[in-house]
Amino acid sequence: MRDCLTEWQSGSTIAIDDCSPAVASCPSFVSTPEKYQKYVNKTWNLGPGGKCLVSVDATAGIARVIFSSTLYLGIEYDAKIDEVITFTDGVNEIEIYNAAESGPITF
Repeated sequence: MRDCLTEWQSGSTIAIDDCSPAVASCPSFVSTPEKYQKYVNKTWNLGPGGKCLVSVDATAGIARVIFSSTLYLGIEYDAKIDEVITFTDGVNEIEIYNAAESGPITF
């Protein structure tokens, strides 16, 4: 991601809030056994300098999410674009942010 003050670096090495991002709403996902092996696609836009929390509810069943179709989405989680993120229980939040130098991103 492009830090607001320095050169390119991994998002996990900086504090996003130091850049005063605009807080936006994000999609959520609730898993149930009925959704197993079914792909649900949500396309979302995140404005310039924006961040949001994606809620993933694995209370009723294992939940898997993938963030794809963008080069400039920052993920505050130990995962990369197009990697499957798995949660085995509970309600989990993943902070994501627009790491593009300008303009909105779609993911």
